[in-house]
Amino acid sequence: MKFYDIYGFETLHSATDGKVIEIVESLEKSGWNGMPMLVDAWGYGQGKLVTGVHRFAALKYIQKELDHGDRYDEDEKLQEKMVNLINNTDVAEDVSDLIQDYKDENDIGDEDYFEMEYDSLGQYFGGTWVEEYADEIAEW
Repeated sequence: MKFYDIYGFETLHSATDGKVIEIVESLEKSGWNGMPMLVDAWGYGQGKLVTGVHRFAALKYIQKELDHGDRYDEDEKLQEKMVNLINNTDVAEDVSDLIQDYKDENDIGDEDYFEMEYDSLGQYFGGTWVEEYADEIAEW
């Protein structure tokens, strides 16, 4: 999924400004690396982030700077790189099917869905393709 596919998604917590700027600088230097953000998509433009709150905030910061700021005015090559990151890079994967499987296996109804906590992701994604990223997920 591209950034614009998830732009309006909810986050589980807020991001720390200093960490966001560190990620912005890393994205400017190295581009998108590592695992995708994991999202639970509910429908067109709606859902929530399961991982990646700081990376999501960094992408929002970059988009804001591209639209209204001057961070990239002096460096056309960097500006082009950031436009490409925002518009063309796959930054997220929808794991709603995996979450639904977990809900079904554990008899979790829709009324309890919003109470699910994502501070121990191994319980939701153990044995799935997400586990290959376990070392990169602090909440694993």
